[in-house]
Amino acid sequence: YYIVYMSVEELTDQNQEYRYEIVEMREKILRLEEQIKANEKVIWKKCEHEWKYDTCGSSYDRNNYYCTECKLWRNYHMYE
Repeated sequence: YYIVYMSVEELTDQNQEYRYEIVEMREKILRLEEQIKANEKVIWKKCEHEWKYDTCGSSYDRNNYYCTECKLWRNYHMYE
């Protein structure tokens, strides 16, 4: 392996680069999740929902229906 031949300084520098990259990716994930949430709010208001019972869910689940058009769950609290 190439790692075996790297110096301690090179390895620590590489680890620092990886850490920066991880932070950037986490920030991107958070931004994308926020955008999805914003999109869902608009979709919830615009869609003419057609609800279908979710046969895969259990009877103890709160949301047993989803929209066949937009795929959101029948729970407006999730999209406020």
